[in-house]
Amino acid sequence: MTQVIFTTENSITLSNPKTGASMTATLPAGAKPANFDLFTFAHDFILDGTPMVFARYNGHLLPALGAEVITSHGIGYVERITGDRSVIVRIVDFETAPHVLRSGEVSQKDYVARLADLYNNRLYLEATWLLQRYGDTKANQAKADNILSLEIDADCFEARVGDDCLGAVEFAYRRAEAPKLRDRKKSRAELKAERKALEAEADAYLEDLEDAGFIADELAEFYGDE
Repeated sequence: MTQVIFTTENSITLSNPKTGASMTATLPAGAKPANFDLFTFAHDFILDGTPMVFARYNGHLLPALGAEVITSHGIGYVERITGDRSVIVRIVDFETAPHVLRSGEVSQKDYVARLADLYNNRLYLEATWLLQRYGDTKANQAKADNILSLEIDADCFEARVGDDCLGAVEFAYRRAEAPKLRDRKKSRAELKAERKALEAEADAYLEDLEDAGFIADELAEFYGDE
């Protein structure tokens, strides 16, 4: 889990113990540093009296929507989060150095347009497969339309967020929740009670079988059966 190693009035420096990477995150306006005397469970900061934690995936932070990012293709911002560590980035200032391919060099703008085409083609294939596999019903058509609505513009591409978080300093966050220890203890107590109830039911069933056997023996003896 990413750990807090330094906090200032409007930013926090976080470290990933798995990789050793660290990054500085800008705190939301009005946020206060974490207070473990007040909230004894994991949280990164306090906002309006509520403990908050940055969204993470395997220890990696997720850039917030609209966060400025730096990529090899240029500077842009996060337009959409598409997966656990994937985001759609819209480039607003393309890198002037060309992108080198085996076939030659192309501008960063043209290369990003190619990436956008590949992403959109993947969506088209997914929507087509859905209709072919499950039928062109009204419900499936709506699902296919939803998939196609995720198409991106020529100045966008899907990027994977690494340890550097694409240079972002603003990250997605949510409310921090205290561990539900009481619920776990209650669940164990309930399981124990259920086990005892099942054991009692099994014992009663065995007793019924014994009684049934005893009655059968009595009837056999009464009617002279061997």
